[in-house]
Amino acid sequence: MHTYTDLLNFIPTLETFVIDQDQDSKIEEIRTEFIALMKNHMVKNYPDFIIEHTPITSDKIDDLKKIEVLSYLTLIIRNQRFDTNQIFKELKSGLVLKALQQLAGLLTVEHKIKLNDLLRIEDLSNVKIRLNIMFDGNWNPIEVFKDGNIQSILNGHYWNYNAKKSYKEGQITIGLIRIKPNENLWLLAHIGKVTKDLDIFNGVGYEFETLEEYSKYFGRLIVRYKNTTQALIRWADTIIDDCEIYQILLDVFDNDLFPGYENVNLSWKELSRVITKESWKTALQNQKAVYLITDTSNGKCYVGSAYGENMLLNRWNTYVKNKHGGNVQLKELSDEHIENNFKYSILDIFKASTDDNVIIARESWWKETLMTRQFGYNSN
Repeated sequence: MHTYTDLLNFIPTLETFVIDQDQDSKIEEIRTEFIALMKNHMVKNYPDFIIEHTPITSDKIDDLKKIEVLSYLTLIIRNQRFDTNQIFKELKSGLVLKALQQLAGLLTVEHKIKLNDLLRIEDLSNVKIRLNIMFDGNWNPIEVFKDGNIQSILNGHYWNYNAKKSYKEGQITIGLIRIKPNENLWLLAHIGKVTKDLDIFNGVGYEFETLEEYSKYFGRLIVRYKNTTQALIRWADTIIDDCEIYQILLDVFDNDLFPGYENVNLSWKELSRVITKESWKTALQNQKAVYLITDTSNGKCYVGSAYGENMLLNRWNTYVKNKHGGNVQLKELSDEHIENNFKYSILDIFKASTDDNVIIARESWWKETLMTRQFGYNSN
């Protein structure tokens, strides 16, 4: 992985820039540094590797291989000959950042560091791994984890069903949580040792002690593993060699880092959670904007704008607190309807120094374009 260390070390700089774009004075400096870092990583025949994926979008980056990521980054630089603004657009949009993050993940997997290379558990014959996934569409452990309800995660991990016990006294248990449905990435949530069998079925069946020497990895270690059976409690020695280290996060996982303004598309429940996250607060309070609320139950939309104190942060905080934000037609809807059906996205973003009249004019233009007065929730 050392060959690409210079590029990967550029990730924190881009993360800061994408979150706080009210720093145009730095864009030329960032562009110059990016070009310099790519000097030794340019792909000679880059069109051959990237042509089938163009135009590049955020979703497509998730599927790119290493050579394709490097070809995409090469394409951005080469295209300066024809469009000098493209590199600025790609840097500001967060696509370059996401491409480098994809490269980091690919390099980690390429070296195939196994889970037990890190844990170094000697006697795997007495270790069980529990794969925690969404249950009956109701209990989603990754959302529970992100909400900080660790006790609920532990209850699920040490749960016995009706027919069979999960563990025995003295066994070590490893808890992995699937991050997204039908994907192969899992978050390490817990490693513990069963200290007492409570002989309880259909409930929490054990007392345990957390193995603190591993706690520094809880919520930070992401494992790649493809589960091919319905069994969710497995003997470690049967699957641990197939568990590869995908990433070790700098901080505890919440999957809520600000993705860039053009990639915001949140449900009400997601908005209510991320609005308190530092990366989101920093991004939303520094930008004026025109935004869109979509009712997924009927397709009706509402266009709004944010240009006062704390800008988008203040405006969207209002929707979290009272659901309707003071809007006449939204007040007619129940809280439950809004919580279950509303999504929030951004149409236009502006620097904090932009005149408020520009924002208001763009808001009116979007209302006319999307016809939200005639067919949506806008009353004026």
